[in-house]
Amino acid sequence: MINLKVIKYAALSILVSVGIIYTIESFKKPINKNIDKFGMRNFIIGDSHAVGIGSLIKNVVVDSRIANSGWTLSKLLFNLNKYPIREDVCRVFISIGTNGAFDKADNILGIILLVENKFPNAEIFVIKGSYGWGVNKKVKKEYYDDYYYKFKSHGIKILENELGYFDTSLEAHSTKTTQAKKIINEISSIVNS
Repeated sequence: MINLKVIKYAALSILVSVGIIYTIESFKKPINKNIDKFGMRNFIIGDSHAVGIGSLIKNVVVDSRIANSGWTLSKLLFNLNKYPIREDVCRVFISIGTNGAFDKADNILGIILLVENKFPNAEIFVIKGSYGWGVNKKVKKEYYDDYYYKFKSHGIKILENELGYFDTSLEAHSTKTTQAKKIINEISSIVNS
């Protein structure tokens, strides 16, 4: 004779096991947040400009492990080095340079190679930061342009719009300035086209 209690427990165990497996498998699937129409992700990494601008753009991921206020290029290199490889990313926008006063010693080739390694399927863009305030008070436009030219000389696309000169940190970090709005629109156009 078959014990009815044993059958009930066996059936319940199977249902629970299937539920656990289904739950585990659903966690393995990528979250559909910030995915473009082709099923790929767009990231913005770097400094506070990345955080502020990126937070206002649909279909862009701002991950605090690789985008944070006050970061210099060396801080981004350090944190990105610990970041996992992401093959599901199709575009990376880098905002960097401002907090290091566009230091000539910055390892620009190093950050390019690391971004290419961590995001092997991504097209890379650079956002030109801000100067004229704080540690950047004495930075000249030519020095600023030379910094970003180093990215361009290695084949990285520079956004057409830039943040540029501001008298104060408050102005430089506002996402309501004409410059910030143009960058937001340009990135939105790229990721949502």
